[in-house]
Amino acid sequence: MRAHFLLPATLLFALTTTGCIDYLSDSKRFLDGTGGTSGTGGTGGDGGTGGTGTTTTSSVPLECLPSGTSNAVDNMCGVFVSPNGNDDTGDGTKENPYATISKGLDKGVTVYACADKDKPFAEAARVTSAGTYLFGALDCETWIYDASNKTPLTAPPGEIPLTVLGTGTLRIEDFRVTSADAPALDMGTYSVGNSSIAVLAEAGSSLDMARCDVTAGNGSDGAPGEPPTGTAMAGPDGTMGADGCDNDQGEFGADGGQNMCAGMSVAGGQGGNGTKLVAGGQGGDGNPLGMTAKGGFAITGQITCDTGGNGGNGVAGTAGEAGKGATAAAGTLSSTGVDGIRGSDGTGGKPGQGGGGGGGAPICSNGKAGPSGGGGGAGGCGGAGGKGGFAGGASIGILSLSASLKFEQVTVTTGAGGKGGAGASGQDPGDGGKGGLAGASGGDVGALACSGGKGGAGGKGGRGGGGQGGHSFGLAYTGDVPETSGAMITPGTAGEGGTGEMPDGTGSKGIDKDVQGF
Repeated sequence: MRAHFLLPATLLFALTTTGCIDYLSDSKRFLDGTGGTSGTGGTGGDGGTGGTGTTTTSSVPLECLPSGTSNAVDNMCGVFVSPNGNDDTGDGTKENPYATISKGLDKGVTVYACADKDKPFAEAARVTSAGTYLFGALDCETWIYDASNKTPLTAPPGEIPLTVLGTGTLRIEDFRVTSADAPALDMGTYSVGNSSIAVLAEAGSSLDMARCDVTAGNGSDGAPGEPPTGTAMAGPDGTMGADGCDNDQGEFGADGGQNMCAGMSVAGGQGGNGTKLVAGGQGGDGNPLGMTAKGGFAITGQITCDTGGNGGNGVAGTAGEAGKGATAAAGTLSSTGVDGIRGSDGTGGKPGQGGGGGGGAPICSNGKAGPSGGGGGAGGCGGAGGKGGFAGGASIGILSLSASLKFEQVTVTTGAGGKGGAGASGQDPGDGGKGGLAGASGGDVGALACSGGKGGAGGKGGRGGGGQGGHSFGLAYTGDVPETSGAMITPGTAGEGGTGEMPDGTGSKGIDKDVQGF
């Protein structure tokens, strides 16, 4: 018999004469601190020592402790629930129990739940009151304690079977608490994978577990990175030059295609003017200005389109850089699980350069102004970078947000973390615009203008990095390091990282660990 089950002789005498009526409503049922000092020994033996921890059964009469008696506890001891009971017509007695633990907790703070291996309690039980007890391992017919038959408690996917809120203190004995595998993310949902959590103890709460088995399901896979939609903006074509040899005025060069990419002009160069001179006008350079995409030379008797009169083509933009895979880190802990590390986004591709404008023609043989050159095509915009993949969901046996914890003969087993999401592919770039044709010369071979150059295509966006694999933690906590000497913890397998562009675009594997602080 454990020390915290021992009762003073005067209390045992009261039990034999009055039963369990008054003791279960005692507001001092949970003892805080280090417990009392050693009592003075009587004539029949030594005094008992005080217990340690935040939660005990020292205020519960032995006749109301299922593990302390070979008989069924009395109806006066608390509220009784059975998976074969009825929440509507039940009255919480052994003969007419409620059907759910939640109903029992609503009606009292001491709940006796019988065990039916074929009918686990399937609900998200929430403890809100101080001084709450949950006793399991009771036969559903006789209500006699059987340590080998723990009461099973589970919950639908996405829900936590047992939660102790900040206002609650709970002593739970002889339960088998199991969370389902976390539900997969809905299509089109871009977020961290869902975590599977068996037990949650919120800040300010107290959780004392004895002879319980806690098992968490698998975390779900993280979402892939959100891909950019469509294609980046293409560069407009350059316009056609003006026809010549039909007027005495000069012909203005054609406009290049106009395009702005991320605030930068990638317009094509202006076509060269048609003139009544021995040399036409020179074409303008494509943007951004550089060593390439030069405007065509002015046409003379010695310079033709083939020898430098055509506008130069713009160069293509460079592809964006791929995002890095997620690093190995614990992430952030909340009541919904772990928000793991996401892969980094790929960078956008660079825009293409606008093409140069074509050279303009000189005077026609009839003395009229020659035609003008075609405008250069605008450069295409670079594709947007792909988004990084999200971390996989975690498998967590017990999640404590600065709660007070105590364990006695407790096993904790967790499942696998979810796979990290893959990085999204980068957006396809916009193509460069075509160069504008030269204006017509009416067959005058001595007054030919030249075409504009083609704009360069933008660069493809870089692929996003893969998300981190999901974790598998027996106990994940914030606050002070909890005492876990009374728990046997077996973590599962961490999830693999999501894929990205090699060599360093794949996310790191998750972490599997007995106890993980945040």
